[in-house]
Order: sequence, then C-alpha cells, then structure tokens
Amino acid sequence: RDAYWWNEDVSFTTTKYSDASFRYTFKYPDADDVTAAQIAYIQHAVNDMEEAMLKSDYDRYLDVGSFAAWMLGQDILGNWDAGGSNMFFTKYDDTSHSKIKMGCLWDFDAIERPSIEGTWATVHTHPQAYFTTLFASPNKAFTDAYKAMWQELSPVVENDVMSMLNAISQSPEAAAWGETLLATDIQTASTWFHNRVIWLNEHIPLL
Repeated sequence: RDAYWWNEDVSFTTTKYSDASFRYTFKYPDADDVTAAQIAYIQHAVNDMEEAMLKSDYDRYLDVGSFAAWMLGQDILGNWDAGGSNMFFTKYDDTSHSKIKMGCLWDFDAIERPSIEGTWATVHTHPQAYFTTLFASPNKAFTDAYKAMWQELSPVVENDVMSMLNAISQSPEAAAWGETLLATDIQTASTWFHNRVIWLNEHIPLL
C-alpha cells in the first residue's frame, strides 16, 4: 500500500480506502512480469477484504494473526509513520484458502519519538489505514488476537530489548559509535521501552 505509487509502472486503487495518497503496487511479481489477470485477481481480492471489514466479516479474507502482530509491533515501537512505503501485504496464491496477510514490519526511522509517548502508533488511528475499522468492529477476532499477543509479550518484551541492547554494547561494532554516545542511546531506549510497557499495559485492556 504505497504512498509512492507514482514511481511504479503498475498500480491499482480500491473502492473503499484509496485516496490520492495511496495505491497498491507490486513487489512480486515485478511490474514487468505481472499479468493483467493477476492484477485483476488481486484487486478483486483486496476489494473483497475491504468490503468485508466494513461488514465485520473480515476474517474470511484476511489473516487475523498477521494483522494483529503487525499492529502490535507498531504500537510497541511507537511508530510515528502512518504511511510512507512501509505497508506490505501478501497473498500466497489464487485459492480461497489463501488469506491476505500483513508482510514484514518495515521502516524504523520514526520510532521511539517523545511526541508519540502516551499515545498509539500513528497507524493505529489513521483514517486511511485499516486498523481503526478493525478495532471498532463488532467482530472482535482482530482485537482479541491483538490483546492475546500483548498478554503473552508484556512480561518479557522489556527484558528482551535490554538483552539485545546489552549484546550490542558488547559487540565489535560498538566501538564505532563511541562509548559515551552508545551509553546514552541505550539509556534512552531502555527508558522508552520501560515507559512504553507501562502505558500499553494500562491502555490495551481498554480496547
């Protein structure tokens, strides 16, 4: 779901959520290889998914777990970026058994900002993203999956981050940053995640 679709040779819109800012483009197949039939198929599949979201029947078409995990990752990191080119979707094949999934998390240059403290990641409430609709739906499959994932992660996420930061501080690459700068960055990150876990523990149960 690409804010820079005008750089690509092939793109398509959808009926419910597209505006001048976003169109869908292709990573695979490449624009040089994708066929007209494939474009029509995936456009139809995405339109079906969007229509189902608005009718609270979305779990027929999208992989709830991948959407919940992607959104939770954004909220843990406090990502300020709600669009850019960081929303990737996948569909394995053209069968009805293959649901649309969120792809990998991408683009981390706007995380852990002081301006996002005490609020959700921007995409959580962005009107042109899917997640406002999913959280508001009377079908609670998405929200329940999101909450269950957080319940599993919340006791360990801060310790996991600190273990990673400590490993970085002992790595051969650490000297390139300089001891003082690295210590400051680690302290900033550890404070962020400590406070973030507290905030998420307070607010996720209210969803």
